[in-house]
Amino acid sequence: MNTSSNMWWAGPLVLVLLRILSVEGRLAHAEVKKNLLVFRGARGMRLILGGEIIGLLYLIANGYRSEPGSAAALAGFVVLSCFAWPATITLSDAGIEKRRWWRKTIKIAWSDVCGIQRSASGDLGVFSKNGEGMDFSRYQVDPFRFQEEVMRRGKLDKVIDASAPPSLFG
Repeated sequence: MNTSSNMWWAGPLVLVLLRILSVEGRLAHAEVKKNLLVFRGARGMRLILGGEIIGLLYLIANGYRSEPGSAAALAGFVVLSCFAWPATITLSDAGIEKRRWWRKTIKIAWSDVCGIQRSASGDLGVFSKNGEGMDFSRYQVDPFRFQEEVMRRGKLDKVIDASAPPSLFG
């Protein structure tokens, strides 16, 4: 094992890439389809995950079998990448819907929305009166419009700051 690796730049590169994807999400706009607002994962995130999945499947199919566990490890990365695919959140006149290919669709009617919360990292959480909730990742497009639309349609007056210290006075 070589302890003097020249790969020191990989960690900072990944952090810069994540920051770029976060900024892309803030700058991109939601799609408007008839009376729907569609919030997808940032295009860069989808391209990276799609390229990774295709590249790893290519390696598995074309003989990356020199080590017994290498194909299994690559297949594991493919599965993890598929589960990391960003959700699609749709706002309609009826409410909010979050779809993922591997999970049950979450729906919250506007009359049931009771709160929206922003985490320290910039992710948003929407909560309903019946205890159901959904998250809106910082890697999804147009978070400011999402927040604005949820507050307007859900008739909310403030965003809860999850990173703020607790207060006795509200």
